Amino acid sequence: MQEYNKVKSLGFSGPHIDAKFVEEVRDYPIQGQTIVVNPHISNAYGGEPPTTIIPPLSSTILKDTRIEQATSLILLEVRDATNIGNIILEPGWDLYGKIIGNAPSRSTTTELPYPTNTPLWRSSQESVSLIEWNLSAIFGQTTTPKEV
Repeated sequence: MQEYNKVKSLGFSGPHIDAKFVEEVRDYPIQGQTIVVNPHISNAYGGEPPTTIIPPLSSTILKDTRIEQATSLILLEVRDATNIGNIILEPGWDLYGKIIGNAPSRSTTTELPYPTNTPLWRSSQESVSLIEWNLSAIFGQTTTPKEV
């Protein structure tokens, strides 16, 4: 028997943002305002009639509705918008310049080092699924993915 709505909390969830990965989505409730990301190569369907189509590799914001069907979704719900900039103080957040270092990527490039004091922050990363892409289906050249 197929198990639906398998939820995994993502590592960068915290007091400010609740981040979840949901697989085999069927009639999944969305409470409050949520950013819904479709990381899969097939459409996701949600919302009250008229149905909202969330194309592959795209996102939308839904509020107080449900997702009818999707292969998988990433759901980002802002729990506390007060002083949301404090999210960078939560575990797993770091300056992007510190993550990539300050050396150019190649020794023969004229590229300048990335300034490590630029206020660009990145959360921890997480692998949630393996997806095989059929680019002709993703870009609408065909409506049916083909076996590779």
